[in-house]
Order: sequence, then structure tokens, then C-alpha cells
Amino acid sequence: MVVTYWSPNKIGRADRRSTGQSDGSEWFVSDCCSRRVFPAAVAELVRPIDTMPQLRHLITIMSLLALLFGGCSKQSTPQSSVSPDAPVLKVAVFADGRLTVDGTTSTIQSLRESLRVLSEKHGVVWYYREAGQQEPPPISVEAMKAVIEARLPIRLSSRPDYSDSIGADGRPITK
Repeated sequence: MVVTYWSPNKIGRADRRSTGQSDGSEWFVSDCCSRRVFPAAVAELVRPIDTMPQLRHLITIMSLLALLFGGCSKQSTPQSSVSPDAPVLKVAVFADGRLTVDGTTSTIQSLRESLRVLSEKHGVVWYYREAGQQEPPPISVEAMKAVIEARLPIRLSSRPDYSDSIGADGRPITK
């Protein structure tokens, strides 16, 4: 950057790095962009062009640190939008391919109808599958598709009495 140094009796152009003025008069600096006038000593202290890369690096580092430390904080668990007294539909799929809805043998079509009624009441589905660690029977996939299509909240259980829940990590959570 080329700046103009001037004093009451002299005007000269020089690179901003050349600061040594030997005649003892007070020199001033005017940059070409903002037309501000500064004493030469202040201009050398501020040096806006030299600080821009440093400022960018500082902002980048601070942003990364904020993301790192902000991402490490424990976030609260989201609150369930399901009322504790919401109606519950208990769906069970057995290893032999049987499907029950609230303890009664059912078909996929009757399950869809039950899910439609439940969605009008803003209920929740409790789902149990026998032999959950093995390959699911085809009706299990159809039952899950029906629950997803109904857009209802679901609680997965590994016990036929629905006394536990399966967490996000796939492990049972007992009450």
C-alpha cells in the first residue's frame, strides 16, 4: 500500500513501511482509500492491512473453538410431545408371523384402521417383536411401514409385557 506522508513544508509518497523521517518535523499519513489523516506514529501502530490476515486467523480459530466446545456440551433430552395419558395401541409381532393388536389377532389392514383411529386421538404405539435379534418376519416390516405411514410416535419394547423400552443405542431401558 502506498500512502502519502506530508508535513506543513513537504509532501512525499512512500511505502508505508518506510517510517524513518530524519528532518524532525511532524509527519502525517493519509491513506488513499478513506481520506483519513493520522499522525505517522498512529498509522504505524494501527497498520490495517497487516492485521487483516491475523484477524481472519483469529476469527477462524475462535469459531472452531466455539464449535468444538459448544458441540461437547451435554444437551437436554427433547421433551416428548405425547401426553402421559394418551391412548396406547399395543402391537406385537411374533417370530412365527402372527400379528396382534391390543392382544387380539389382527391383519395388516385392520392394523392400519386401528392406527387411523389412534392418530385421530393423538395416541402412541407400543411395539414388541419376538426374537428381536433375529431376522424379522415379513409381516413385521409391513407393520412398521403402517406405523410410519400413520406418523404416530412409537415406543419399542423387548418384552411382551411392554415393561421396558429400547433406547436409541438399541439397548433396553427398564423402568
